[in-house]
Parts: sequence; C-alpha cells; structure tokens
Amino acid sequence: MKGTALITLIMVAVVSVYGSYAVEQNLVAKRSLSFDPSVRAGSARLLLRKGPAGIRVGTATSISLLIDNGGGRIEQASALLSYDPAILHIDNVTSAGTICSSQLTQKIDPVLGSIQVSCSLASAATLAQVSPLVALTITPLQAGSTLITTQQKSRLTQGDRNLLQNLGDLSLVISP
Repeated sequence: MKGTALITLIMVAVVSVYGSYAVEQNLVAKRSLSFDPSVRAGSARLLLRKGPAGIRVGTATSISLLIDNGGGRIEQASALLSYDPAILHIDNVTSAGTICSSQLTQKIDPVLGSIQVSCSLASAATLAQVSPLVALTITPLQAGSTLITTQQKSRLTQGDRNLLQNLGDLSLVISP
C-alpha cells in the first residue's frame, strides 16, 4: 500500500540540533515522499545546512548536505539539488571528511542550476544517525533570497529499496 505525498511549509526562524550539527534556516521546507510502509525503516532524510556566518555577495560559503538515516541501514546515496544559477555559483563539491566510502560521482550543470552527487556509504556500524554526505562551496552572485532544493529523484537506498522519506530545502538570504 502506498502512502501519499505530504507538503509542510514552516515560515519561522528554526534552530534544530541533529547530532552534533546545528541547523539554522529562515525557511524550512519539509516534503514527505510517497512510501511503501513495508520497507520503511524510520524516516530517512536529506538535509541542507549552511555555516554560521552570514552570506554575502562574492564571498564563498560552505553548505553541507546531510543524511539522517532515521535508524535504517543506508548503503548508497544519490542526491539531485537545484538552485538558481543567476544567484549562486557552485565552486566545489567534495566528500572529504564525510561518510562516502567510495569515489564521489558528481555533475554540476551551471546553466540549468543542478547538482547530482552519489556514492556508497561507510559501514552502517560507523554511520551516525545524522552524517555529512558532501560539502558544497558556493559563491553568491547577487543579493536577495534564493532556495537550494532537494529534488524527488534523490535516493537513500538499502539494496534496491529507497528509504528516503523527507527532503529538506535551504533558504538563503544574501547580503550585498
């Protein structure tokens, strides 16, 4: 039996702590995907987190893509992110110091504003509930507000089953 998609939008300043990672966002969009309850192992999620500093035009900023395994065993991760290429430039995507156990596969399309990343994950025994998947370095090109969005084609898999239940988007306010 399939569940239905759920969209929740919270427009408040939110500070949450996921493991040792603090998440602060001005706009949090949490989207739940359709799922098969027979393979649901918790509530696996993809989250985006920015560093503590403010974001300024022309200044490189680090953003982390995190996995919350929801108590499940995740073997492979692939994420598709979208952004506005008129507002953001993606300088770098790296898996250094993250839970990727194999070579990171990545594709950045600066025209369409998309980032695709995938890798196999470290052993479930070493995977914390919330762990960094990749780090993005972005440089804002102009002031204003924008979103980095996690797309529904993203997957957190165990074998051939997708355990991903929730997608997190990140709202950025860029100062001149």
